Amino acid sequence: MGIKNLFLCDGDTFDESNLNRQILSTQNVLKVNKALVAKERVLSINPNASVLVFDKFIDESTINEINFDFDYIIDAIDDTKAKVLLIKKANELNIPIISMMGAGNRLSADFIVSDINKTEYDPLAKKMRYLLKNEGIKHLKVVYTKDLPLRQTSPVGSISYVVGQAGLKLAEEVIKDIIS
Repeated sequence: MGIKNLFLCDGDTFDESNLNRQILSTQNVLKVNKALVAKERVLSINPNASVLVFDKFIDESTINEINFDFDYIIDAIDDTKAKVLLIKKANELNIPIISMMGAGNRLSADFIVSDINKTEYDPLAKKMRYLLKNEGIKHLKVVYTKDLPLRQTSPVGSISYVVGQAGLKLAEEVIKDIIS
């Protein structure tokens, strides 16, 4: 699609629990930073791409280390505090952002693009609406599913086709926004 400048941010490393649902996860990359593995994959497809890696988690001590010179942000963070920080920063800088809501413990990959205020049946979206309201953020483009989680306790499980479809839906919406 012509996107050749990427900034990949993740402080996490691959572990065995990722093998069933994260396309970049293999036995060969266990304990390796996810963003670094993603960079290698991108460059194996397009060696002319520019890929910057921030191999840290986003939190109050790291958010200002990032140069937010972005055309678009995809938020696929699991941690609500980090999600709010990133969404606030995107709003402050007028950078379009799309945020993934809950995909864990779901069986359906029927994802919907909506404003966060129109989401239904998603416990993460409900919590995020509350947190964002407290920050004065009234609107946020999100991807979510009406499929109820099988359970709402930890650990959260994920099925490969569900998280894969969630990522594809995020990418689809970003591409549509950019070309429009």
